[in-house]
Amino acid sequence: MSRRFLLSPSRLALDKAVSGAPLSVLARAASNIAASLRTRADFNGDSVREKVAEVHIQTASKYHDKRVFNFSAGPAALPDEVMYEAQRDFSNYAGTGMGFMELSHRDVEGPFQTHLSALVIAYLWKVLAQAEDRLREMLHIPANYKVMFLQGGAHAQFSGIPLNLFRPELGHKVVEYIDTGYWGQRSLGECARMIGQDKIKVINKEFNASLPANVRGLPGYTDLDLTTPASEVSFTHFTANETMEGLEYLDDSMAAALKESGRDVVIDMTSTLLSRPVNVENYGVIYASGGKNLGPAGVCLAIVREDLIRPSSPPYVCPSFIDFHIQSTSTPLCSLYNTPPTFAIYMVNLVL
Repeated sequence: MSRRFLLSPSRLALDKAVSGAPLSVLARAASNIAASLRTRADFNGDSVREKVAEVHIQTASKYHDKRVFNFSAGPAALPDEVMYEAQRDFSNYAGTGMGFMELSHRDVEGPFQTHLSALVIAYLWKVLAQAEDRLREMLHIPANYKVMFLQGGAHAQFSGIPLNLFRPELGHKVVEYIDTGYWGQRSLGECARMIGQDKIKVINKEFNASLPANVRGLPGYTDLDLTTPASEVSFTHFTANETMEGLEYLDDSMAAALKESGRDVVIDMTSTLLSRPVNVENYGVIYASGGKNLGPAGVCLAIVREDLIRPSSPPYVCPSFIDFHIQSTSTPLCSLYNTPPTFAIYMVNLVL
């Protein structure tokens, strides 16, 4: 029995099913094709994985008009072009015979690590470096900022920010938080779990108390209690866009004013970054999880000014996988201390 005979019945069944089957059935059918072949040997001159990828792409093209308008809070919709390119590469990235999720991030000569060069063939572009280069260009990120792609989403940073930045040995006595709403409270709560509620100063308490019952609002700079000397403040944190309440800072004026007061500003820009211009230099740390504008969930971007990156030390020791010092000094590139979320970063790169 030839391999072509093994493929043809499944392929015919898939074509017949396309007219009315749900996508889950089609996905299983395509997977069954791959399972039935059971080999990576060439199939009439084409690799098995290329044949399977061809089936996926043809299925996608037949279902193009079935895509819906997705207005969910997240994970957010991805561009069709990104979805189809990822589908094409899913089982055979750039002719490597492996899907991108299977490629080793430790292979120095592989598709994940080296910086872009005009002499490098497209399929050897190194995705991590390309994603960083694109972000630096789009956001005008200065050279004295590190760009890291980390695991854990924004919630990991809710915990990691205080463990990375709070340093009593430097005279830090408190961290400041602006309670902007649901996500601001989430980040504040995680900070309290890490360093203790007594180290946190909510600097818009009076503003929030002045609002009518069941009403939320965003404070301006003059609404903040900034009586603590800036030298005693580790950082001032706020959330750019409170999606649950529908409240958003539409520019960098709050951060610019806080910076002028001598504070290092930390901001959660998960649902803001890449939606408007941002002056990165107003911030000490910008972080943004996937699942909104960047790409799929599973990765968190951290843009950190170099002078804020220090080794953590007891009693506030940061887990290695979100430790800015450890991740920014990994070699040959940032973000490689542990296995990074490679496929999520690949998707971010496609979105960019």
